[in-house]
Amino acid sequence: MPDLLAAPVPAGVDNWEAAYTTLCAIALQAVRQTEARLGERVLVMGQGLVGLLVTNFLQAAGARVMAVDLAPSRRLLCPAMGAERTVILGEQNLSDEARAWTEGFGVDAAVICTATPSNAPIEQAAEVIRDAAAGGCGQHPGRTCLEDFLRKRARGAVFPFLRSGALRSGLTSGQD
Repeated sequence: MPDLLAAPVPAGVDNWEAAYTTLCAIALQAVRQTEARLGERVLVMGQGLVGLLVTNFLQAAGARVMAVDLAPSRRLLCPAMGAERTVILGEQNLSDEARAWTEGFGVDAAVICTATPSNAPIEQAAEVIRDAAAGGCGQHPGRTCLEDFLRKRARGAVFPFLRSGALRSGLTSGQD
């Protein structure tokens, strides 16, 4: 392993605690890239370990968080980590829930923390993110979900938890 990627574990820190360092760094970078401001509403797609950490860090930074996941078992974890609202896909409609939560404006930023070969999480986030230029949210025929995301000048982060066949770089587009 390159020296650049290794660090000594300080005395008094257990190995199990040190193991969280990288995961917390990934989650914290997502929070930084959203540039979420106090009171802004942020969508976090995926509530696995990294998604839950992102939810917690955003809440600690003063953002309001909507947590989204497929697993009903995560419904109780999300509020415990700071989510103001939890949406379980398949049981609830994300567009309707986001519209109600934001009084129709759409979320201010989104973080995608999912593991899927599908672009569905990006498309779903693009559908509910606020449009900074024209107001309102929605899909546009002939445009990809990523183009929709960029057209809305969305702040957010897509992390490399997507498997082959989907977007795999740490894409960000944060302009105000």
